[in-house]
Amino acid sequence: MNLEERRTLATASDINLIRGQIEDAVALMIEELANINPEIKENPARIENAIKGIAEKISQEMVYYFGYDYGQPAYENKEEVEQVLIERLNKLAGL
Repeated sequence: MNLEERRTLATASDINLIRGQIEDAVALMIEELANINPEIKENPARIENAIKGIAEKISQEMVYYFGYDYGQPAYENKEEVEQVLIERLNKLAGL
């Protein structure tokens, strides 16, 4: 598989456009969890850190799953990864 066979569905920038909604959804899930275990509400700083951290992980996973039209950028081996990187660098260099 070469670079021309890959087509990006959503870039990191695209995912970043909905970052606020991702954080809102994470906050809702944490709120639901806090309803089950009220001790979670005792540390607001921890909640904020959890929202940011979980939202970041979700964003990364969305880029991983939607960054390519076939689902995941599966590489057969290390040489394939290197070849794709070389192709990208050559394309950027105009070669």
